[in-house]
Amino acid sequence: MTQILDFLFFSHKRTFFLPGFVKPTYAIDPLSALLAKARDSNFQIQYVTRQTDFDTVSALASAPLCVVFVSAWSSEGSDRLSLHAWNQGDKLVQTVAAKCASTIVVVNSVSQLNLEAWVEWDNVSAIIWSGIPGPEYGNALVDVLFGDYNPGGKLVFTLAKNDSDYGTNITQTPDSNYTEGVFLDYRHFDAAMITPRFHFGYGLSYTTFSLMGLRIAKVLDQTANNASDLYTPAYIVSCRIVNTGNVRGSEVVQLYLGFPTEAAEPPKVLRGFSRVYLEPGEPTGVTFTLTVKDISYWNAVTQQFTVAKGDYKVYVGTSANWDDLKLQGSFTV
Repeated sequence: MTQILDFLFFSHKRTFFLPGFVKPTYAIDPLSALLAKARDSNFQIQYVTRQTDFDTVSALASAPLCVVFVSAWSSEGSDRLSLHAWNQGDKLVQTVAAKCASTIVVVNSVSQLNLEAWVEWDNVSAIIWSGIPGPEYGNALVDVLFGDYNPGGKLVFTLAKNDSDYGTNITQTPDSNYTEGVFLDYRHFDAAMITPRFHFGYGLSYTTFSLMGLRIAKVLDQTANNASDLYTPAYIVSCRIVNTGNVRGSEVVQLYLGFPTEAAEPPKVLRGFSRVYLEPGEPTGVTFTLTVKDISYWNAVTQQFTVAKGDYKVYVGTSANWDDLKLQGSFTV
């Protein structure tokens, strides 16, 4: 019996290859990969390739499952003019999600997008952030959509609720002055106490994980601050992680450090991360080494890295979201 996956929306303008890439020797786009999957698995796909054909889109959008592609791109000498998806991408998602009970949005973008026009809609059931895809994009996406591969990607930047939350803006001015110092991305959001839409380091998979058993061990007494000592191990941070779900998957364990007041650093700073692959029920240990440089800040007065005296906070978790930092501890220098 023929099954109907219903339809796929595929933008014909710069959805697959985005500027700033090395030209590949071949390319498998999502539509071709989905059609091949449909032939092999005996189901039917309906699709629209012109994303601004909203009448056709609306006519097909009553299907129970839909996949929508939106994109944004930039290149040398051709910068983005806004943080919204190109070619009326927000309207495309809204047109589909207004009728389709389960709408999956695939985002191909060079950097952050404003998703607020539709991200909280009940019918938007999932977002796949594919970033700047490569030659095997189509096959990789099909594997994820059909559960043949468990994704474990993590956001490499923060996605805000409001454009102004970033503390900067898109500008066509040839010269820009950057005054934010070390308060970039999640550091800025933490310092300004702004809740983003999605945190730096965030990402889901088809399984779940649990962290436990945080340990912090001192390696040496550090009093000198000269460059020759910077890469000497100072502390060892370790924990345990268990795959508590039903499928094999990976998680990225992230270590953040909070500095004493003297350092004038952000509330927390990423100091290590480790991706681990685990079978269902499998546990493993994760270990991070904090060097002298990791626990140092740049002293603008003395013009050298300096180890601040006081209490350091250790946070271990799965994203920059404070709620995801399940393991917390401290050490004193």
